[in-house]
Amino acid sequence: MEKLRAASPSAENTGERDLLGNKIGGTNQKTFPGVTVKDWRMVGGYAIQFDFSDGHNTGLYTFDYLKAL
Repeated sequence: MEKLRAASPSAENTGERDLLGNKIGGTNQKTFPGVTVKDWRMVGGYAIQFDFSDGHNTGLYTFDYLKAL
């Protein structure tokens, strides 16, 4: 679950790019010791959204992305 949390595709984790391509936000944290998945839900027919024990619950993990992980 720690690897899954570290790979979160959310803007909170990876940041966002502005119109000029500058990265805004994100985190450099790569490890999340002891983090577990508390809950999850389907999003449409293409992704899963997880609720992690550290409170993180944004980011859509598409099935293709999960397969790649």
